[in-house]
Amino acid sequence: LGYYRNTMIHHFVGGSIVVLGLRSLLIKGQCAVDKQALLPEVRFLSQLLKMEVTFRPHGMMRNFERNLKKLVKRGLIEEDEQGNIHLGPERNEFDFLCTLFWPFVDSYWVAAVSLVCLLKGNRLSEKRLLNHATAAAETMYQEGELTYCESVNVDVLRNAFSLFGEMNIIGAAPSAR
Repeated sequence: LGYYRNTMIHHFVGGSIVVLGLRSLLIKGQCAVDKQALLPEVRFLSQLLKMEVTFRPHGMMRNFERNLKKLVKRGLIEEDEQGNIHLGPERNEFDFLCTLFWPFVDSYWVAAVSLVCLLKGNRLSEKRLLNHATAAAETMYQEGELTYCESVNVDVLRNAFSLFGEMNIIGAAPSAR
């Protein structure tokens, strides 16, 4: 099933990122979200998932506005006169778009949680860190902390650690000579 998802996912990237950003704010208890408050969430998710998907080259704001309009037209969200975003009547499609990218978000979360093993000054090779994160993801999935088995994905975990390296969260230790 993941194979088919991955071959189609690029058709849904923009809308899914906006919907995930909105869901993250709605989970925090908000009923409506100011469009300008949604933008940082979408920007963060776009940066987080930049190694997993390709975004249109038109720029963040243009893509954001274009995707908002598409989501409103399809009934997934509604925008009032004050620029507040509400859930629309098409909840099933809203949930579907979230579901497409949730395994990626979960994998990045697992990768971040796995970094705890480095706090005590431990140094791990990339292979050992990936093995540790994969084992943690498998345990979390079996214990019900992760919903999707696709979240246990070595390639996505590797991309997450690469991104964390770009962000200077982790780095390679100099090799001993």
